Amino acid sequence: MYTIYTGFLDLLAGVDVEPTTGRNGKLWKAWNGRWNAATDFIFARLDDSVLGHANEYQEDPAGLWHHLHAVFSDSGVGGGVRAWQRFAAVRFTGWDVQMSTVTGKIRAIADELERVHDDRPSDNQIIATMLSACAGFSKFRPIIASLESLKESLKVDDVELQLIQAAKDFKEEQTQLNGGAIIPGDQAQALATTMGARPICTNPKCG
Repeated sequence: MYTIYTGFLDLLAGVDVEPTTGRNGKLWKAWNGRWNAATDFIFARLDDSVLGHANEYQEDPAGLWHHLHAVFSDSGVGGGVRAWQRFAAVRFTGWDVQMSTVTGKIRAIADELERVHDDRPSDNQIIATMLSACAGFSKFRPIIASLESLKESLKVDDVELQLIQAAKDFKEEQTQLNGGAIIPGDQAQALATTMGARPICTNPKCG
């Protein structure tokens, strides 16, 4: 019986390629036997629900293998872990970015986790990720502190709207202060920190 130990992976990886000696030669016939055996090996182990993906690859086990990998590689445990990592890593990077884009990305990954992995984050996890995404900007810290101190349960929609409105208000403030220009995130953060600072004058004429 043709098994994985007799070159199955070499064939799928393109190492065991079709000989160019002609189809009547022994080398080609031996290779063709391996090719057909690999096809049978894969098809015999496919669930009926997957066969629809395989019909056009009945004579191409390598192509079928790569197609199945492309379709299902993110549906396993590794794909779930990577999705959770992306979920936790979403960040608001500056006032030139729409907050709705950030919260929308968090929601989209939450939907992906539910759809692909049947592992949807709870509302509290979604809210915590939204707050963490913008915690690096001091403008949001009062809002975050206020929300975290509430005893009643929070709703994702309400938290999202508060963050979007706060980002909009601060962006408008920055635009007015800078003559209509939008300062990138790091510079805006530095400006917010130094706003209101007044140089000390040692001249007696200073009022």
